[in-house]
Amino acid sequence: MLNLGRVPPQQHIRVQVAFLQELSLSGNKLYQLHLSKNIFPRYMDYVSVDQLNQGFRNIASKEKNEFYWNFSVSLKNSHRLNFWDSSTHVMKLIDENISGTESTFTLKEASIINKDFIFSFSTENVAEPTYLLGHSHHLSSAMISFVPELENKKNAETIYQKISEHK
Repeated sequence: MLNLGRVPPQQHIRVQVAFLQELSLSGNKLYQLHLSKNIFPRYMDYVSVDQLNQGFRNIASKEKNEFYWNFSVSLKNSHRLNFWDSSTHVMKLIDENISGTESTFTLKEASIINKDFIFSFSTENVAEPTYLLGHSHHLSSAMISFVPELENKKNAETIYQKISEHK
């Protein structure tokens, strides 16, 4: 629960949310990040129940141009990124390290929160095993991950197009 107070009328505030999410994997080549619009404002006391029942779940954004979102996606991979796209929003690459293993993307422009966000990407050598080691104060952790190479040799872009056609 987030409570905000003393925000003057017609002023903007910035709310920053950070979280980790397990990514889905399509065709053993394409990772997908799915960010639901429902983690953002959806309880609006000033919108009548009748309007909500008619499907205007974010009527304030349609009438007052409120509730926009703009965010960045930071990827840190063990392998170079070789494909990325969003089937729901227009994205742009704003930063990438020399080895191509760390990339930051943002929306090309702020948009009304009217649909979920889906971001797809693939890396070189996606079937090669990877590991992560973590340590904090008194705890340590390790994760080993591998994606089996299937006989189907479709590339990430082909898989992405197939997935996008079915939405």
